[in-house]
Formats: sequence, structure tokens, C-alpha cells
Amino acid sequence: MTTYTLSQSITAAQLADADDADVLIANVEGAVIAQLGGPRDGEPVAGEQSTPRGEIKTEWFAVTPGVSGGDDGEDRPTESEPWNPTDDEVPDGADILVCQGTRTT
Repeated sequence: MTTYTLSQSITAAQLADADDADVLIANVEGAVIAQLGGPRDGEPVAGEQSTPRGEIKTEWFAVTPGVSGGDDGEDRPTESEPWNPTDDEVPDGADILVCQGTRTT
């Protein structure tokens, strides 16, 4: 079994400024799936006629940047949390939204 992983990100500002946020999200997911060689009606991977494309899953993460020497003088590490673009608001402080795709063959 082989696993391939790819991610693409947008900023929270890009999402907020988009004419249609749903289209932006769909385009990012579509690009990740296409780059991973997503399933196309069970068609085999190009050049490997007997090898199926495998299963592709996508998930989103909201990334909040870390802070060096905050008010209390302590560093805060970068945080990443699962994010559902269909149901969830962008978490406070998150500035990068990452779509990660994984293909397992």
C-alpha cells in the first residue's frame, strides 16, 4: 500500500474577500484531488493500466500562527485544528486554511 499526500492553502482574508466562498473552497479541493490523480470512473493511473487510482480523502485545517514573546513573554506555538468549511466559521486568529488530500493505493 502506498500513500500520497498533498496540500494547498488559502488565507482567511482570501476566503473573506471571495465573491463566492463556496466556489473558492470547491476549486481548492478540486485542485488537490486533480493533482493527486483522483478517481475518474475507475480509470487506471496513466501508464499503469492495471493499477487503480486508489481512494482519495480530503480534510481541512485552520492554522493559527504562533507568537514570539507575547504579552507574558512566552512563545506560543503555531496551532492547527480540523476545520469543516461547510459548517464551521473560521476560528478566531486563524489566518491560513489548508486543504490536505491523501491518496492510498
